[in-house]
Amino acid sequence: MLVSDAEILQTALDWHTRGSKVAIATVIETWGSAPRPVGSQLVIDADGRFVGSVSGGCVEADVIADALDVLADGRPCMREFGVSDETAWRAGLSCGGRIKIFVERVDLMQARALSELSALERARHASVLVIDIATGALRIVSDGELEQDPLGIQLRAHLGLGKSGLIEATGRSLFLRVNVPRLRMIVLGAVHIAQALAPIAKLAGYDVTVIDPRSAFATQERFAGVNVIAEWPERVFIDQGLDHYTAMVVLSHVPAIDDPGITAALAADCFYIGALGSRKTNAARLDRLRGQNIPEAALARIHAPIGLDIGAASAGEIAIAIIAEVIASKRQKPLRFEEAA
Repeated sequence: MLVSDAEILQTALDWHTRGSKVAIATVIETWGSAPRPVGSQLVIDADGRFVGSVSGGCVEADVIADALDVLADGRPCMREFGVSDETAWRAGLSCGGRIKIFVERVDLMQARALSELSALERARHASVLVIDIATGALRIVSDGELEQDPLGIQLRAHLGLGKSGLIEATGRSLFLRVNVPRLRMIVLGAVHIAQALAPIAKLAGYDVTVIDPRSAFATQERFAGVNVIAEWPERVFIDQGLDHYTAMVVLSHVPAIDDPGITAALAADCFYIGALGSRKTNAARLDRLRGQNIPEAALARIHAPIGLDIGAASAGEIAIAIIAEVIASKRQKPLRFEEAA
C-alpha cells in the first residue's frame, strides 16, 4: 500500500510516543535523474523497521544502517549516493543520478514539531519546516505566517510549487521541507468515466469524493472504496469546504449539478477545475456562468474540454487524460510541445 508524506511523519510521531528510538532520513538535494524527489523521507526505528522511501529501493539498506548509527550516537549525518560511487554496485543509483540524504534522530523538539505539523495538516493548512542543516535547529512557518517571516519570499515560492528544497540564507544552509494538505479530488457526476478515474486518482495520491444527487448513480457498489455522496453539490460543500489543494472534476453533463460545483471551485481557488463536454457544450456553459457575473479571467481557469488532448476515446483513456492534466496543473510544468513553441 502506498503511504503518503503525512502518514510517514505520523508513523515517526507514533513510534516516538510509544518510546521507540526513531530517525528520519530526508532527501535534501538531487542531481540528474534521481529516483525520488527532494523532500522524500524514510522513517526508521531502532529495531530496523522502516516506512517511506528515499530512492525507490536503491540505497535504502545503507540509509537504514546509517540511521541505526545515528540512533546510537545521536549525531546527524549526511550521505551522498550516485552511480559513480565506489559503492555503486552495492548502493548506487541505476538511473545515473545523485542524491544527498540527511539523517537525524527524532528528539523531543522534533517530536513537538511533528505533532504541530500533523495538526496543521488535519486543519488543511500548508506549512514549511525550516531546518538548519549545521545545527539541526528547526522551526515551523504556517501559510498564515509567511508575510511576517524574514524568509517569506522563498517560503512562498516553495509552497506555491509544493516542492521542498535547500537554500542559502544569511550564510546558513537551510532545508525547507514543504508540507501541504493531502490533495483532494471532487468528482461531480457518478458516471462511467468517474468509475475509471477514481482508482487512478487514488493511486496518484488523491482523496477522492464522488458527488451525484442521483441515488441510482451514486452507489458504493459502483464505486468500491471511494467516498460517494448522493446529494446536491452545494449542500455537500457546506460541510466539506473546498480549498486550493482540491481538484474539481465536472462530469455529469447536468447544469444543475455541474454549474454550482464550478462556481464553488472558482470561489475557493481550487488548483484545478475541469469540465467534460464538447466545445459547443462548453460555450453554453460559459454563457450560463457569465450570467452569474463571473469574470472572464476566472472562466479562463476552467479546463474544457477536460483532459490533455491525447485522442482519448474510451472511459479509461479519458480518465488517464484527466489525471494527467490535473497533475500537470498541480506541478505547474509546461508540456513539452509548449516548451518547444
